[in-house]
Amino acid sequence: MKRIILLLILSIILISCTKNNSANEKEIKLSNGQKIKVTFAEKEVEKDLKVFTVDYQNNEKVTKEEIVEEQVLEVWKNIEKEANKTDADEAVIKTRYFIGNDEKSNEPIYLDFIFNGEKIENGTWKITKVN
Repeated sequence: MKRIILLLILSIILISCTKNNSANEKEIKLSNGQKIKVTFAEKEVEKDLKVFTVDYQNNEKVTKEEIVEEQVLEVWKNIEKEANKTDADEAVIKTRYFIGNDEKSNEPIYLDFIFNGEKIENGTWKITKVN
C-alpha cells in the first residue's frame, strides 16, 4: 500500500509541474538568513485522496544532504499551518538544490529531492525522504 501511495505522489508531482491548480506562494526566511520562495497547493488525486504539495528551489550551493534535510524540515515548519487548513493527509515536498556549475558549459546543476509527509493519528506530520 505504501508503494502505491508513493507512486501516486510521484504522479502528482508530474501533474503539478504541468498544471497549476491555484497554487499559493510564500517567502520563507531560513535560520541562515536565506530567503526561499515556496509554492504550495492542495491537490485532489482521487475522490477521497487529497495531497498537499510544496515546491521550492534553493539557489545557494549545498554540499551535504543533511543540510537539505534540515532545510526541508525548516520549510515544513513554516508551511505546516497551511497544510493543516486543508483536508490533506499526505504531503509531497519537492525541492531543487544548486550543487555547482557544469565544468564545460558553466551551466548551473541542480538535484531534485522529494520528501513525503504523512499526517499521523495525533495530527502531527511525519516527514521522510523519498529519494
